[in-house]
Amino acid sequence: MTNQRWLTWLACLTVAGFVAKAGAASATEQRCSELGLGCLCSEPLDSGTVNGGQTWPRASCGDGGVCYADPDDSPDSTECPGEDRRGHALTWVSDMSSYAVPASSQPLPSGHSISWILRVDGGGIGHLTGPDILESKSVSVCLRSYQRWDPSSAIPDAGTATGNSQIKVSTIGGLTPNGQHNPFQMSVVANGSIGTRADSVWYNCPPDFAALGTMQECQNNFCRFEMCLDLPDSGLLTARFRKTVLAPSPQAGRVYEWAKPQCQNVRNEIDLRGGYNSILEFYIQNVPGPTVRYMSHGIMMKQRPADPNFWPGPAYEIEGGEPSPPPPSSPPPRPIIKE
Repeated sequence: MTNQRWLTWLACLTVAGFVAKAGAASATEQRCSELGLGCLCSEPLDSGTVNGGQTWPRASCGDGGVCYADPDDSPDSTECPGEDRRGHALTWVSDMSSYAVPASSQPLPSGHSISWILRVDGGGIGHLTGPDILESKSVSVCLRSYQRWDPSSAIPDAGTATGNSQIKVSTIGGLTPNGQHNPFQMSVVANGSIGTRADSVWYNCPPDFAALGTMQECQNNFCRFEMCLDLPDSGLLTARFRKTVLAPSPQAGRVYEWAKPQCQNVRNEIDLRGGYNSILEFYIQNVPGPTVRYMSHGIMMKQRPADPNFWPGPAYEIEGGEPSPPPPSSPPPRPIIKE
């Protein structure tokens, strides 16, 4: 019996590894599995259906003109909660249109293994919403997504005295104990420049709007967008931002990286509650024309201890490569065979 138990464990481990690899395009993102408990939520968006086999609602939604969608590829154990906190990771208003298109129609790296990409036409109040986060210090909290703008998309201009012209990319944020908003954000602003924002009053972060290249570098190929907040033992928070240009661009591998000036208020925890963690932002404001954007593989994660060199890194399903295998659980003791 002991020999049989040991051999059964080996067989299960082998089969589990095969199934996980074979089903990677319609299951938990490999990077999320690699992180274990460090993966806060993941939405690969590699699904042609939502809400249990339904077609994408596009703009025809109930609930007062608000659309809710739970892509069918993300298992409940790792899916993002969404604005409604019921597992509908994606929310958008009905003057937009969101739906899946075949990945074969997209300029993706040659090593990709996905079947579907999210397309968003227009913009309004809409997002892929991650979980509320409350973490004690000595932690890094990060998000990552892939985005591309159609070459026909309008580019933000200088705006007006009463309103910015922008296309939001991603936000980490929350409401402070006194009700203030903590925004850490990437947005496309005038002439396509991708601005970075970290002007939280709660953490007292100096305003600084350094750019990560332009959206024009992400039109005929996807770009990987990453953002991290580090709260070390000192209690002084730092925000970091990174954009990586992907193949088939001639500039593939170009990386823009920026760390903001250290915030000045000592805090004992990262408080990102209130439903403002938007891994993907659909919001556009005062943009002079229609926009079309394609998105994939949103993820949110944490790392302990805080590490200023830690990044979410690539989705293997998009960029190819293999993840580091998680450590196997300990097998039962090998039986001792007596002659």
